[in-house]
Amino acid sequence: MSKGIIIGGALAIVLVSSCAVGGAVLAAKMESNNNTLVQSNVKVTAEEVKEGWIKENDSWHFYKNNVLQVDWVKDKNSWYYLGDDGKMRTGWIKNKDQWYYLNTDGTMPTNTTVDGCYLNSNGLIEDTPTKAKQSNQVSDDNSNNNSNITYKTYTNKRFLFSIDYPSNLQFMGGGADFKSADGRLELGASGMNNAIFQTVEYYYNQSLEYEKVTPSYSHLGKNSYTLSWEKDGKITYEYFILGKKSFNRFGFTYPTSEKEYYQPVVERMYNSFKTPGLDSSH
Repeated sequence: MSKGIIIGGALAIVLVSSCAVGGAVLAAKMESNNNTLVQSNVKVTAEEVKEGWIKENDSWHFYKNNVLQVDWVKDKNSWYYLGDDGKMRTGWIKNKDQWYYLNTDGTMPTNTTVDGCYLNSNGLIEDTPTKAKQSNQVSDDNSNNNSNITYKTYTNKRFLFSIDYPSNLQFMGGGADFKSADGRLELGASGMNNAIFQTVEYYYNQSLEYEKVTPSYSHLGKNSYTLSWEKDGKITYEYFILGKKSFNRFGFTYPTSEKEYYQPVVERMYNSFKTPGLDSSH
């Protein structure tokens, strides 16, 4: 056998061996790349876990372990109220016949005074020491003492709702329109069949569009809404409740300068507003 043939054969063996080694390295690299690609895909398709405060549809919500929280929730030593729909509330709210105030960031203030009302360590309204002292003093100015207000009850025979109102308001006719003699106070109460089967959200938006105001307070619930706004030196408070076949509402307007004086009047009206006929047409 010639040396050329032997050398050529050796060269062939070396080339085959090199290809074998190169192929193994290439296969290993491809396998590694494939593994990396698969892991990357897993990260992209993994479900996002919601935790803490998240803003959705222009409202703040709070999640724990991917579960939307409702009602009262405590976070970082502060209490927040989220209602039945999980939306963070601000301003004055009424929960289980108790009034609370929530700051613009949703936190519930304690041991402080808001709108002339003292909020204790539980966030509940109490009289301030100053108010308590003043209430024990005799004053010749009865206009500053809302304990002198007496009430009457109006009952609508058709829609069956009823409401307490200050006795100095005079019935003006219509559905249920009342005014004080000096025109400073106005009360309107009404009922109507929901003949077009609209939602509470529809009537809420309709009221905002009609009044053309930016509410200082608003709350939209499952079957009711509350609105409050200031216009031309007066505050208007409106409450609306919808049943299966009809709805009732009332609105009370009073001077902004006497907000502290008339707020208990608004609370009396709200607490006395009875609506037993909402599930019937009238």
